[in-house]
Amino acid sequence: MKTLGRLLAYLSLVMGGFLAAQLKPIFSPLWTTLLTPVKLLAVGLAPLWAVVGVVGALYGLRTGSSGVVVAGLVGALIAGRHMRRMITPPTDPFVAVFGAEWRAYIRADLLPRLPEQRWTPMLPEVPEPQFERDVIYAQVPNGGGDLLCDLWQPPPGVVPSGLAYVYLHGGGWALADKDLLTRPIFRRLAAQGHVIMDVAYRQYPETNMGGILFDCKRAIAWMKANADHFGVDPDLIVVGGGSAGGQLALLTAYTADHRDLTPPDLRRVDTSVRGVVGMYPVVDLKDYYRYNDYGALKFSNIVDVPDNRVVLENLLDGSPEVAPQLFELFSPVAHICPDMPPALLMIGAHDDAVPVAPVRSYAARLTRQGNQAVYVELPQAEHGFDVFLPTLSPAAQAALYDLSHFLALMASKPR
Repeated sequence: MKTLGRLLAYLSLVMGGFLAAQLKPIFSPLWTTLLTPVKLLAVGLAPLWAVVGVVGALYGLRTGSSGVVVAGLVGALIAGRHMRRMITPPTDPFVAVFGAEWRAYIRADLLPRLPEQRWTPMLPEVPEPQFERDVIYAQVPNGGGDLLCDLWQPPPGVVPSGLAYVYLHGGGWALADKDLLTRPIFRRLAAQGHVIMDVAYRQYPETNMGGILFDCKRAIAWMKANADHFGVDPDLIVVGGGSAGGQLALLTAYTADHRDLTPPDLRRVDTSVRGVVGMYPVVDLKDYYRYNDYGALKFSNIVDVPDNRVVLENLLDGSPEVAPQLFELFSPVAHICPDMPPALLMIGAHDDAVPVAPVRSYAARLTRQGNQAVYVELPQAEHGFDVFLPTLSPAAQAALYDLSHFLALMASKPR
């Protein structure tokens, strides 16, 4: 019993330490990469570490071990404080943008479908949505092949909201694909009445940054053209994405009328959107290039993937010193102006893959230009917090809460 109590108490303390610490300033690039899954576990399982710490402390009391008691209580307190900060943020990020009565703007038929609180011990089950895999939404010009997406539609009996959420996955413009740990999120968004289009786009080395962005705009055009079929209002399309997908989502939303950033065949087609969601987005490619002075996974003894800098240099014809105009052209920070679609920007305060300060500054600049920009910085959360253990993690559930309410507002409130 004494050994078990010590194990539980010190496990809670260690995970509390990972929860409280940001890895990159402390560890080398290699160790930051190796320890990131531990950090994600610390954040995602914070409720468990709180319980484990309390149980360990009780064992310590029973066996007369003050060190075990202290270790367990400290671990539990760190986890508990993290949960409190996630569940009850000091300010409501929607109030500054939409006003104190922002919930009143949400359509009455959508309110009962939304999460009632930012965290619950286990998310309730939702009806099974209609799911269709590998739907062709466009063909790459000159015989480049088909572009595919997955479609999520509301479950039978759920009245469509009229909104479509077009999602662009992350992966550093070179890795991953659609259907990337997002099913629990999309199931719940579909249960709220939304149609979700999970998009696969070409990546390095198949194309350059312009080609990637063109694919994203083709996805918007396809959804607008097929809106009636899915019960979607073509004026209620929101584009979103995470990490590299966040950069693409912001560019897609904010350059609908930019001739150089639109495929020739779509220059007379409406690709505007109702709103945009950027989850830990890359907003400044020059800053990101400098920040990522190592490839997060570029270690030959672990996995063979291209370095982030190599990817950007190939996508943009060189480094920022060689091709500064292209780095600026494809950076969302270069396209801030008044009267842009409303934005929801979310990032973890401990993100070690995407720098936090530029995202914070980007949100502030959008606001100064008179745009509606909801900025949510989740304490102690890492990169990918929204898709890791989403049914239990306070960070993931808080992200789902904010995303759900933002989409409901976009489906309800006129600009």
